[in-house]
Amino acid sequence: MSNHLEKYIGVYDNLVPIKVISKTLKYFNQVKNSDFEKGLVINDNNKNNPVQSEVRKVDVFRLSRSSKSLTQVYFYNILKKIILTGFGKYRIQNPYADIARILEINILKYNQHGKYDYHTDHCFQAVRTLSAILLLNNDYDGGDLCFNLNNEECIIKKKAGRLILFPSNFLYPHRVS
Repeated sequence: MSNHLEKYIGVYDNLVPIKVISKTLKYFNQVKNSDFEKGLVINDNNKNNPVQSEVRKVDVFRLSRSSKSLTQVYFYNILKKIILTGFGKYRIQNPYADIARILEINILKYNQHGKYDYHTDHCFQAVRTLSAILLLNNDYDGGDLCFNLNNEECIIKKKAGRLILFPSNFLYPHRVS
């Protein structure tokens, strides 16, 4: 990683036992497709949140800590613990980083030809400071996380159980290949 912005991208492996990854994948593979919704593109220019499949083609399942399903609450808490464990490691490298709370945990399902073009995770409607991506599987083509840092592409290869933390702001446009 030669770009100075890359030092704020934390990549953490082996935070999640394979058994936990397997159980998580098994559960979410059993969730009905109708429980997923089309991924929206949120920004200040399209306040009505239209689905823009030319930019983002992914299905989203929103986890909630207050779900009526105890299984969903269980997975919310497991994923939250993994993210917070990773954040503890991130904060050692970046002592000024801080998070007040986790806004949301979503399961993203990219089907064949799924994608998300370059974007940032922070906007007026979704005020985020730090983004976390936990890769649950790697048995598919594509799907690498790509950052555009000073017009240089930085690719984070997919690996099951890999947690990636990075600032959500305009300096970290990223895409899913």
